[in-house]
Amino acid sequence: MIPDEWFDVERRAWDAVSFGAAAAAGYFALKLIERVWESSKGEPPPANPAREDVSWPDAIAWSAVTGLGIAVARLAARRGATSAWRMVVNADPPTDD
Repeated sequence: MIPDEWFDVERRAWDAVSFGAAAAAGYFALKLIERVWESSKGEPPPANPAREDVSWPDAIAWSAVTGLGIAVARLAARRGATSAWRMVVNADPPTDD
């Protein structure tokens, strides 16, 4: 039997909005971080920081910067999506509670 919550259109719309905002923010944050890395280091960022030919400092720096940068961008995007949802729908977005 199909669960009733699958038919909650408002919930599905919110899922799409918040996912889309977070995915786009993560993508653009990564592109920005890649450009900053290239302009500051003069070389492209490591494609795979776990490879042995990537120095430990570069591997750690790349992992830390991308992890933090993408997480902050996704958080900002979801908060922005929440604000936009409130303005358009005039209600808080559905929650998982």
